[in-house]
This record gives sequence, structure tokens and C-alpha cells, in this order.
Amino acid sequence: MPLEDSKKNRIMEYAFQKFASMGTLHVTMEEISRGVGIGKGTLYKYFPSKESLLLETINYISSRMEKVIEKVLEDGTLNPVEKLSVVLKTIGERLSKINPSMLAYMERSIPEAFEKIEAIRQRIILTNIIKLFEEGKKSGHFEPDMDTYLVAHIIIGAANHVTEARVLSTLDYGLEKLIGNLVFTILRGCLTEEGRKTVFKKDI
Repeated sequence: MPLEDSKKNRIMEYAFQKFASMGTLHVTMEEISRGVGIGKGTLYKYFPSKESLLLETINYISSRMEKVIEKVLEDGTLNPVEKLSVVLKTIGERLSKINPSMLAYMERSIPEAFEKIEAIRQRIILTNIIKLFEEGKKSGHFEPDMDTYLVAHIIIGAANHVTEARVLSTLDYGLEKLIGNLVFTILRGCLTEEGRKTVFKKDI
């Protein structure tokens, strides 16, 4: 990777951590430049404003998430239910770092950024979960008459809730087991006998 790209990615990784935990309103470009260890002039060379940094950071994080999910979907050693758990864990790890107030602020004040996040939710999360459900129907892991669209929305809503830091702190097990339990609990009625033989049964 070229040095310039590496530096830019390092800035966006740090910016994501700050934006996610503190909210975009309370983070300054000076704090980001200081945290990354570069001058403000260098930061503004890459990103002319905090809004441009936010928008590019959203694209960067979503691109990285997509690449991880693509690898999972192409993994022939996992069945569709196992793939679903890994995908949700990947998404959950990112969601658990985001302060809900950040999204509320963006919806009010930076609609372009909020729309990007909503598009990511549709393209990366919903589309891939539905794809895995359809794959699971064909493989015999999910009941053929399950409403894939409805169940996908239920899972996304539940994952958004339980991966919030305030909820995670009340549970006495880690994110990986949490996601496994979440998937199995919601999908219990949608799984075939073959689907129930997956690793998730051992976690309940």
C-alpha cells in the first residue's frame, strides 16, 4: 500500500473511533490531528473539512466491512447459519462502538452522512442476510416458507439493540456468544432439524 494511502487510512481509523465514541459534534480536527500525530495542515491536505473526513470515513469503514463479509459468504467450510453468525458478529463489533447520539446528530445536521449509513445498512446488512436466508433454504437449514425479509429486519433490530455498550455491559458473556444466542433464539422457529444441529445449539 502506498505510504500516502496508509497515512490516510490511519487517519480514518482514528477518526472512526473518535466519531463513534464521542459523536461528530464534539470532535475537532485539531484533536484528530493530535491523536494521529500529524500537523493540522497535513490533515486538511487530505480532508478539507470535518464533514469530508466523516463522509470518507463512512465509505472506508463500509468498504472494509464489505470485504470481510464477502470472504465469509465465499467460505465453503461454513453452512449458511454459521455464515450468518460470523456476518452479524462482524457488524456487531462495529455497531457496539457507535454512540447512538452520533446517528441522531447526523440525521439532524449532516443528512448526507446519515443517508450513506442507511444505504450501507440496506446494501451490506439487509441484502446479505436475505442472501444467506435464501442460501439456507436451498441447503435445508431454514424452513422453505420463512419470511426472509421480515426475519432479516427483526435480526437487524435486535442486533442494533444488544450490541449497544449499555446493553453489552449488562450481559455476562462475550460478543461472539451473544450473536450466536441471538441468531439461534430468533431463528429457532425458522430452522429445520438440520439447522438445529449447528454449533449454536451448544451455546444455548
